[in-house]
Amino acid sequence: MQLKKHLNMIKRPLKIAAYAGLALLIIAIVSNIISQVTTYYNVESTFLNGFFVLIGWIELVLSIFFTYGFIILGRKYKSKLLVVMSWITIVLIVLLLLSSFVGTILKMIKPVSAADSSINTIISSADSSNPNLLSNLTPEQEKLVVIAFIITWIAISIILGILSILWGIGLLNLGKNVKYAKTSGILNIVAGATYIAFIGFLIQLIAFIFEIVLLFKISKKLEK
Repeated sequence: MQLKKHLNMIKRPLKIAAYAGLALLIIAIVSNIISQVTTYYNVESTFLNGFFVLIGWIELVLSIFFTYGFIILGRKYKSKLLVVMSWITIVLIVLLLLSSFVGTILKMIKPVSAADSSINTIISSADSSNPNLLSNLTPEQEKLVVIAFIITWIAISIILGILSILWGIGLLNLGKNVKYAKTSGILNIVAGATYIAFIGFLIQLIAFIFEIVLLFKISKKLEK
């Protein structure tokens, strides 16, 4: 009875994590399609902006449930690295969620000031009918924007790459106990090593799909 109760306590969050991952994938695809369509037809509205903010919050909450499933897996199959990386990921998601929430509240209660920062001034000076922001910048400003983008991209790619590689190693530590753990782990490691070349994000998507399948498989296995 105690063993059965223990298995039920494990499989429940795993199944929730699996469905959270599936919902996250579907919402991300649908919201991306909507974003592409509205951008193509140059549709802008306060409602649409609020909709995407709400979708972003939902995705972050689903990400927490999804990631928690790997904490359960890591504990059960003695992968300490996976547990640590999962907690780090959850903390980052919570911080991102809080910062997004606070930012949204501040935008609602604080009107835009004419004496904004230089970057905001550059952005606001762009012709709203022209989607190409760089067309309204001086050559010096264009150079600064490009350099800032490259530096930011490299920094983000390195940070995400390290996290993804460590996450992948944590999955590999699950060994043969969990189906698709090896495949997911290798894909995460490859994704982490190729983020800077953009292809890493595509590989990460494939790894994410394998992780969803992994969670469904292991939760079903524990039901037997």
